[in-house]
This record gives sequence, structure tokens and C-alpha cells, in this order.
Amino acid sequence: MYYVKDSHPAIISREDFEKAQELMAERAKSKGNIEGNRDKYTNRYALTGTIVCGNCGNTFKRHIDNCGTVSESVCWICSTYIIGRKKSCGMGRVKEETIKGLFVKIFNQLYNDRAKLLGDYKAKLEREKLTELDNERIGKLDEEIERLIKQERALFDQ
Repeated sequence: MYYVKDSHPAIISREDFEKAQELMAERAKSKGNIEGNRDKYTNRYALTGTIVCGNCGNTFKRHIDNCGTVSESVCWICSTYIIGRKKSCGMGRVKEETIKGLFVKIFNQLYNDRAKLLGDYKAKLEREKLTELDNERIGKLDEEIERLIKQERALFDQ
């Protein structure tokens, strides 16, 4: 942090201010907070970094509306919207309950259709496996052709 010395009348003494700064730095260090290191915030919530805005392609961030009040609610907001409001992206807020409900709905659909989905995937894997085997066979046949060509040349050169 940057401070401008003597820019206004002091509420506390310079000595108390310096002690408070040291104390805050020690507490932050003891909790693993390193200045400039934001890693602990990147995976704080399960959905962090996974919700992508359909309008602008930026990720959503978790936000608490009316924090500390009776009407407190958790929502996710497009990062672009946070910075520039509606001018930048019109997506706005999505309630966390809505996102969780949609996640459960889609998960259940995937779970119920897993036999078909996995069957398609298994068939694709089998095709890929055959392709790999075919490529291996083709490689061996190419080697055999080269060997036979060399033999033929050797016979004609005699």
C-alpha cells in the first residue's frame, strides 16, 4: 500500500500507525495471506471460474446482496458487468439457488442418459482402438513392402 505522509491531520500518532501496520502484516502472514498472491481466492467456491457469460464470454463471480441483513442473498455476476455495468454486459445477476437447481437438473439428465452417452463414447473408443490397430498393421505392412522391394532390387542387380 502507498501512503501520502502528512497529507492531513493525524487521528493517531505515527508510531501507533506503524505498529498497527506491522500487526496487520503479521496477522495476514500467519493466515497465509501473501501480498499479491490471489491463489486462495481462485477456488474458494465450487463454481468459481466455471460459469461463463453467454453474452461476453467472461467468468462469473460470487456476490452477496444485502450482506448481513435479513434479505441477504447469494448471486453470481458477470465479471464484465461488475466492472462496467450494463454498458459492458447486460447479463447481470443470477441467483445461486437458480444455478444449483439447473446444475442438479442437468446432472440428473446426464445420469439418466448415461447408458446412451457412455455407449456412444465406448463405441467411439472402440473405433479409435481399431484405428490404432489398423495404423500399427499398416506400419508393419509398409515395412514388409520396403523389405520386399529391397530384395527385388537385390535380385535384379545381380
